[in-house]
Amino acid sequence: MQNRQSNVAAMDRGLRPGDVTDELRLPGAGLGAGIGLAVLSVDNVLLDTIEEVVSADHAISIAQNEVELADLILSTSCGVALLDAAAVPAELERFTARLRAQFPDLVLIVAGGSEHQSALAAQIAGSEVYRFLHKPVSAQRIRAFVDAALRRHAEEHALNVTVEADAAARAAPATVAAPASRGPQGLPRSWVYAATAIAALAIAAWAVLRDKPADTAATAPTSAANPATPATPAPLLDAETRRRLAAADKALLEGRLMMPADTSAVALYRQVLARVPTDARAAAGLDNVVAALLTQSEQSLAAGRLDEATRALDSARLVRPDNVRIAYVQAQLGKERERESLTRTRSATTMGDAQRLLLESQSADSLKLMEQRLRSGALLEPAGDSARFHLERARSLAPLSVDVERATNAFRQRLMSEARGAIGRTDAAATGRWLRAAADNGVPAVELDALRAQLAAAESNSRSSEVARLAALVAQRIAQNRLIEPADDSARSYYKALRATDGSGLTAESLKQPLGKAMLAEARTAVNAGDTDAASRWIAEAELVGVAAGELATLRSDVELARGRQQQQGPVVGAGSLKRVRFVEPAYPRAARAKSISGWVDLEFTVTANGLVDAIGVVGAEPAGVFENSAVEALGKWRFEPVRRDGSAVEQRARLRLRFSAD
Repeated sequence: MQNRQSNVAAMDRGLRPGDVTDELRLPGAGLGAGIGLAVLSVDNVLLDTIEEVVSADHAISIAQNEVELADLILSTSCGVALLDAAAVPAELERFTARLRAQFPDLVLIVAGGSEHQSALAAQIAGSEVYRFLHKPVSAQRIRAFVDAALRRHAEEHALNVTVEADAAARAAPATVAAPASRGPQGLPRSWVYAATAIAALAIAAWAVLRDKPADTAATAPTSAANPATPATPAPLLDAETRRRLAAADKALLEGRLMMPADTSAVALYRQVLARVPTDARAAAGLDNVVAALLTQSEQSLAAGRLDEATRALDSARLVRPDNVRIAYVQAQLGKERERESLTRTRSATTMGDAQRLLLESQSADSLKLMEQRLRSGALLEPAGDSARFHLERARSLAPLSVDVERATNAFRQRLMSEARGAIGRTDAAATGRWLRAAADNGVPAVELDALRAQLAAAESNSRSSEVARLAALVAQRIAQNRLIEPADDSARSYYKALRATDGSGLTAESLKQPLGKAMLAEARTAVNAGDTDAASRWIAEAELVGVAAGELATLRSDVELARGRQQQQGPVVGAGSLKRVRFVEPAYPRAARAKSISGWVDLEFTVTANGLVDAIGVVGAEPAGVFENSAVEALGKWRFEPVRRDGSAVEQRARLRLRFSAD
């Protein structure tokens, strides 16, 4: 803890965490001597343990956020990074994937809980994340994992250095200017930029050769010293896509990175990706554009042209917002602006501009209040005490202050973060509110439009998921014969919700026939049982679903015929008033007898003119679903003496309750 306090004190003096790493060398692991270890964590227990086991052969650099981590990796020789999942601000798997993409030589160790390990399962299996530590961790496990990571980096780095040295010896010019700064893994940053430019030229040259006719390519000379090797077959592209790809490469070589809007390298590469989303050449082209923009930003920064550096940096962020190098350049730009502000303040003091200093002091107080409101989540409300209110006050007091500009950028980023969160929840109203606030605070329209497109896609995906869920429920309730009851958990209720949600209407249309067919079957059963009222209700339900009028007309005709027969039959009478001439005992269901279940079934039926039983319908049962089949089967075998009116045999509707007793 003593060493880490020294580190914080050094940062207070204006140093980076990497500038004081010599104070953090303690006895412990010593493999891969000289390799630096970058740690992203605010967990004092974890940091104390790391300091105890990592030897003096390795510099430890501690970062508290993503920007500091990128700064350390770019400005020091850190080959191993240990990430505390609790300190990662975004989605862990996206953060680690971004680090690996930007720093392929970096060996990653992640410490966290089981949920973090599950999120990284694919990256651990693919060795993108080298080791995972379960917290809390012991000194022995940290020592073993750090040893292994240092050894792996030492072995891989030795191989990479050999390969790169050989390539440099073949391709490097006779003289190379001494670098002013150093890039990833301690390499001169000018070498990194040169390599990026060479890669861009190589990609463009390869593209031109690939797009030439076959007979032209066949006549190209081949060096005897470097015989051609068979290339991996590229995906077939249509002529228009190849033309746009070649135009994009040309625009990149000519420096037309972002403008003109429709013929710049970015616009053309994005057009190619819109046609072929998996085209690796177009994706690499966008990465080269970002590299060129960041190089422009750093060159402008070195020349003191801070506005130009900011514009180039903002352009790079629009193309690849997750590029780790952006955070590093942003940090350097912030430091330069702080130094510029300090210079202006000293100049104002020298000139006796006391009023200006007073306003800047009041502005600083407002910015402190703004930061407090940001932490508490009071971004836009209450109207007189929100982060927005205090930022606007600070801006009115010192409109040219660098601190105000930095706070404005932080506020914009927070607004965009809140908008992304609302998109994740598919909350269109909240997203619109955050985007309007972001627009009012100067966020570029391009970024706002991108988030609006994300919201539209999220709403579409959510709608598709809801349509699939409702369709599955409709089909399930039809299979369960729960067509209209319960009112809020039936096929009818879910079908109604589906029709309101399904924008195309195709899914709802596909379920109309099975639902309508099931309702018509219920109507037919009711007609056969003589329950014309129930049959009419089912017909009305089927009509609401949209069943064809011809099918409904046939059933309505049958209902009217049934009602006519019922009028001829007269009122329903008790079966006891009829003379039974044949009786069949209902079979007691075996399962009900085994469980000593008793019950009853109420039946309505018609005694025909020749004494047969017809049109049997179940009108009630207790318990339901146990005795109905046995009752209907037995009643169908009964015979009655025909009912006579005016000397003629007629049909008669009757009702009967059959009881089943386990005693």
